[in-house]
Amino acid sequence: MNVKRITAIAGITAALGLGLAACSSSATGFHDMSTLETSVTQQANQGAANSGISGRVSQDVCVSTGANTATCAIQSDDGSGTSIHVVIAADGNSWASS
Repeated sequence: MNVKRITAIAGITAALGLGLAACSSSATGFHDMSTLETSVTQQANQGAANSGISGRVSQDVCVSTGANTATCAIQSDDGSGTSIHVVIAADGNSWASS
């Protein structure tokens, strides 16, 4: 069971590291933590599905750590989790994990 959890988190983390995520801009874009959380969850779930991983993100909480940075704690439905550092474009239109 631990191997399954490690594989799921590794897949989700890898999916998030594949580059920029972009969508239409709102008033504050990805500087709005709820908008960022939604995007991180969608990107992780899509990346996991594309990799054949059955786990899904069940919880994602992002906290701003600076003008253009955040830390997001993600947890999958099996209870495993990880944190990622996110860099947000100055205009708020895209983000990347680092």
